[in-house]
Amino acid sequence: MNLNIHLGAIVVGIIFFIKNKLARGLAYPLLVIAVIELIVGGTVYLRTDEQMSSLINQFRTEPIVYINEEITRMSSVLAGFITFRILQISMAIIGLFLFLLAIIKKWATLQGAGIGLIVMGLVLLLMDLLGTLRAEVYLEALQKLAG
Repeated sequence: MNLNIHLGAIVVGIIFFIKNKLARGLAYPLLVIAVIELIVGGTVYLRTDEQMSSLINQFRTEPIVYINEEITRMSSVLAGFITFRILQISMAIIGLFLFLLAIIKKWATLQGAGIGLIVMGLVLLLMDLLGTLRAEVYLEALQKLAG
């Protein structure tokens, strides 16, 4: 997860919050989702150094165990990406529904919220698709090592 994207979304959300109704509506999902992602991403970031150190040590001392455990872990990570993709696509679809409803009803705040959900859903989907590609390359390399 890219920390800059989340911090940027928070800043944009705060800036939009003080503008018109459409912009205020856009700010709600930007702020909420960015804060959630910042917490999740921050948690991953904070544990990464220790996890990498542990994995490197395990690879040096017990390479077979490392490979088998990493294959299991990465398979689980890839399965989790599917769940996240469903949530992200759902977020974008709900955003589209809210956006269209808001146009019909002329509710500017809801229209902005719909746009925010569409944008955040698609940005998060793109980020996770890139993460999936990296995870698949890593898993494939592990499987080659396993023979």
